Amino acid sequence: MKTKVIILSSLFMLLSLMVYGQLNLRFMTPITISPASPDPGDLVTFQVTFKAQNGAATNVRVEGGIGYETLYTNTFASLDMGEERTISFTWRATAGIQTIWFELDPDRTTGDVYPENNKIEQEFTVSGAVSGDLKFMGIIKWNPSGELLQNHPVTVEAKIKFPPGITSAKVKGGVGDGSSLSLWETIEKDRFSWKTVSFRWDVRGTGDRRLWFTISPASPAVIDTNPDNNMIERNVTIKALPDLKVTEFTLTPDRRNPNKIFFKLKFKNDGPGCVSAFHWIIKVDAHSKKVTDGRFAAHAPACALGPGEEKTHLGYFMRNDLGTWAYGVVPGNNCERGTTIYSSFLEAKIDDDKKVAESNDNNNSIFDVRIDWFHGECVTEEYANSH
Repeated sequence: MKTKVIILSSLFMLLSLMVYGQLNLRFMTPITISPASPDPGDLVTFQVTFKAQNGAATNVRVEGGIGYETLYTNTFASLDMGEERTISFTWRATAGIQTIWFELDPDRTTGDVYPENNKIEQEFTVSGAVSGDLKFMGIIKWNPSGELLQNHPVTVEAKIKFPPGITSAKVKGGVGDGSSLSLWETIEKDRFSWKTVSFRWDVRGTGDRRLWFTISPASPAVIDTNPDNNMIERNVTIKALPDLKVTEFTLTPDRRNPNKIFFKLKFKNDGPGCVSAFHWIIKVDAHSKKVTDGRFAAHAPACALGPGEEKTHLGYFMRNDLGTWAYGVVPGNNCERGTTIYSSFLEAKIDDDKKVAESNDNNNSIFDVRIDWFHGECVTEEYANSH
């Protein structure tokens, strides 16, 4: 009988030593939920305690979440045998029946001999108003896309994502500090649960600007569970543009050669932007017949016409360059033989080929400039002196 007792005692000690050396990660408390009965929009804290039982562990990964979404991850570098740790995370409540869960060693890398008890979960109810995460998707864009150019209007756009149960929202948008609104309306979601909102922007001035949109539920019965993402903004820069103009266009016949006409052109850049190159042309009014033209260009990064800069170009053309475009026949003045005076009306234009982006392209020409030329042998002294 004494021999049997010794054998049983030895077996019990052996089994105890075997179990004692096998790691068992396990939860020691149920999940606590605070507040216990949350309303939509409340910030809820979940907490639980776990233990490394019967052995030590290294690199223990722990996860937690709501439903199918993982909201908490952490890795503990080492746990001594018997050591306990308390973990927690917070969540913005949404209406409905929810499931909170935590899991120890989800990848099964610690050698835990009882992985069946590595996960804990618990259902709870969030009751009250309709709730969800109303938010913006992507970034603010504009159309037409590309650089923002001074005095070139664009349509500023943002895309909104509606959560299930929320069908309408109030949206605002604008440029700058928000003191002036470009958009303020109530919108309805489309069948894809998102909506693009926009406003027109005239893009005045130059320099840095801030584009922004905000969104909020249209009804007080709706709770946005994450108001932190109810605003979207983007800082942009408006490119400074030149403002080209012709400031002077004069024509002077050559007294020694009635078929030769001198011209003088003055160009100016009234804008803050630089012009690296531009084309100019002189043509007959209304008929677009080119008389002469030219081009100014500069080697980068220099300007062919800088902000506030003026340039003068002198040249000439021949009467034949005017073609047949002549107006009015005037009889000779006190000459024994009649002298016919022909008049042509010309236009000088800068950037006629529209290659330069400008803040104002309505002042690029001077037109209806008259030049008189003669057919016959008699030109009166009075007329010659006046030209």
